[in-house]
Amino acid sequence: MGWVGRSLRATAFGLVALVAAVGLTSTQTADAAATSVNLLAGQNTVAGTVSTEVVGDNLVVTYTAAPGWSFTETHLWVGSSLSTLPTNKAGNPQIGQFPYVSGNISGATTSVVTVSLASLGASCGDTLLAASHAAMTLRGADGSVVRTETGWGAGTRITAKGSWATSFAFTVNCPPPPPPSVVADACETAWALGDDTFASLDIATRWGWVLTVDGPVTAPIYAAAGGNNLEAGTLVGSLTVTPGATSTQVTFTMLPGFSMDETHLYVGTTLPETAAPGQLGNLHDLTSASGDTYTVSITGSTLYVAAHAVVCGQYR
Repeated sequence: MGWVGRSLRATAFGLVALVAAVGLTSTQTADAAATSVNLLAGQNTVAGTVSTEVVGDNLVVTYTAAPGWSFTETHLWVGSSLSTLPTNKAGNPQIGQFPYVSGNISGATTSVVTVSLASLGASCGDTLLAASHAAMTLRGADGSVVRTETGWGAGTRITAKGSWATSFAFTVNCPPPPPPSVVADACETAWALGDDTFASLDIATRWGWVLTVDGPVTAPIYAAAGGNNLEAGTLVGSLTVTPGATSTQVTFTMLPGFSMDETHLYVGTTLPETAAPGQLGNLHDLTSASGDTYTVSITGSTLYVAAHAVVCGQYR
């Protein structure tokens, strides 16, 4: 055997050793819902991966080279049907017409492509196809070029004859929205929503409301609505006022997840003179109560009600 033959044999032996050392040889194919597939060089050598991920409103496709491998250029097509894949008359992909081309990135070990989901007409849960091509180089420990190959993301052959190019299917897996921030077991001051604020009636500058009652009425109770700003507050329950012939019944009812440690109530035929909860005239000390009822020996054709509670629960 001449020098050339011995050299080729040694190079081949070195390649086999390198491939075995890093576990690159594989014929793995893509799962239909995969978010990552092998990047195959020369059809059967795993030279990296191609992964898909949804970030915000975009699809992010990342090429990652295996140790020793690098990219010269990448070409990507993504769509819902191969009918829109650029091909020649024989059905082979024309990578030069792929919409996402990296340009010369010689030596790069990653290549990232960002595509808006809107441009693809895609939504969360849809299944898309990707044809991911790469021009790749394998270098030895001394940096010398050992091998150059064409790579494709592992999947199904695009055409039965001709090019071995492949495409793979994947699901647009959108991450779940972040959970709302929750402060556990916080206790806040709460008032029943009324027709007027304490400030508008010149009773006090603090936030809170006074109801004008001419008959049975139910009003929402808001907690932590500083400045009488309902958007800043949290709806925690309701207040029901039922005037009778000799007395008036007032019931606090909490929504699920909320409870009361105290209630304070004013009922009168004139406006209250204070907004201080402890001076409203009626007080109940409670322990994690979901409801509370007062029967007040006051009645009239028009009543004024100010209803306060200390409400505990999970506030968003």
